[in-house]
Amino acid sequence: MEIVTAGYWGKHAVRAERLLREMDEALRRNPQPPETLLRLSIDRYRIDAPQPVRIPHYGNVARAWQKLRPSLALGFRSIQPDMDIVDADLARELGATVETVNDWNRRIVLPDGTALPITFNVFRLSGKAAELRDDLLDGTQTIKEYHSPFESGSNRLTLATAVNDAIRGAYAASPGAAVTLNSDGTFWIFAGTAPDRRMMFTGQRFGEAMDYFFQDPITHFLVDDGVWALADIIADLDPATHAAALAKNDVASLVEDLLAPDDVRLAVTLLAAQRMVSKGRATVERDPDVADLLTSGADLTTWCTDAVRGVRL
Repeated sequence: MEIVTAGYWGKHAVRAERLLREMDEALRRNPQPPETLLRLSIDRYRIDAPQPVRIPHYGNVARAWQKLRPSLALGFRSIQPDMDIVDADLARELGATVETVNDWNRRIVLPDGTALPITFNVFRLSGKAAELRDDLLDGTQTIKEYHSPFESGSNRLTLATAVNDAIRGAYAASPGAAVTLNSDGTFWIFAGTAPDRRMMFTGQRFGEAMDYFFQDPITHFLVDDGVWALADIIADLDPATHAAALAKNDVASLVEDLLAPDDVRLAVTLLAAQRMVSKGRATVERDPDVADLLTSGADLTTWCTDAVRGVRL
């Protein structure tokens, strides 16, 4: 489990120590505690924000963690244009050194030899980061370039683990699905759930929620073929939507943005459903028109493209 935080609570050393102690106690109460990483976002947006988190504040957290040695690991995340900046500043704050692991991953090595991972993700033009300068894109990879080393195997839906795996310096495919749970209770499979299939994490068990997500053919398509296959389909269906989605350079919002238009989402649902039917993984019941559309062998891609582009059918 990864807990990502801006670290604003680290402004005061006493509070940083208290919160780390409370998280440690919570983990120890769990009879089956997960491997847990507390990861602080350290980049120029946070450092220069109206309510900034400065380098000494990150230092407060690291020093409290070093003192307590809680049962959760500590790490950092940043953006590629801030490489050689925030890692060097944090190292100076802690009397540490910086060790390079690979193109996207470094370690802050404390004087006692303990290494804290810091991973440099792509710069994205979404969320609060969109308030930063566009020219930062010149110092970053695209999301496709960044994630491609982690997508050579199966289980593409585990794309969300790529940054975590970068900390370990290797990618390990797993049979699980990475999920996102926001503080407002919204819940979905990362890079695997259409925007109209998101749920609130209340009223059902975890397994029931996963069953609901996998009732959508789009989820199966993303498991089998991945987000870039989806992006290729959208590029043909709706080039403008495809271009706008990739322009953000944010894999976290890619599926949501690609499938935002209702007609595009319907088209992809039909194409994904046809694939499942053709492979014998699904059947169509109670709707002969849809059954004919999905099983007749007609060129459904052309039909969907014409529908999205407003061509008379």
